[in-house]
Amino acid sequence: MSETNSPTPKGLMEKIEFYFIGLAFTLLGLAIQSFKTTQIFKQDFLETSGWLLLLSSGLIGLWKLEWLPILLHVENEKADKEQIVDQLRKIASQGIRSVKISNENRTAEITEVASLAESSLNKIKDHSKKLGKRHGIKHATQKYLFIIGISSIFLARSYPVVKEILKTMKII
Repeated sequence: MSETNSPTPKGLMEKIEFYFIGLAFTLLGLAIQSFKTTQIFKQDFLETSGWLLLLSSGLIGLWKLEWLPILLHVENEKADKEQIVDQLRKIASQGIRSVKISNENRTAEITEVASLAESSLNKIKDHSKKLGKRHGIKHATQKYLFIIGISSIFLARSYPVVKEILKTMKII
């Protein structure tokens, strides 16, 4: 079996992102379409709050998707720089003292080139860490808004039933 047919983590992540955003907007649309206004403020408030939470979840998901290519690009750039640094270390360990820099048409000390490459790698790692942290915050926010939104709509829709059950049990 060819390796190109097997799913990649990045591809799976993108599919899950699209599914989750689609689910948030689909449920929002269904909730709005099937809404019947009541004269109970708490119930209507819970319902409309759920709509806003689902909308927010979907919009944050779209915001995450907007930044996903940038995050993946920085991760690829980091992997490339790590490979270059490893190659330079390997070359230096073989006793080679200088390398030719083709785009400047000059030679430079391997330690100088390795130092510049490591400095560049560290900057990319810092940038990647910041982007990853922001992505994680957006993901957690999206997830919790979705859960709270669904819960809010569920509570609004089940409010009359729960109220009747509590009345029959003489709790309220």
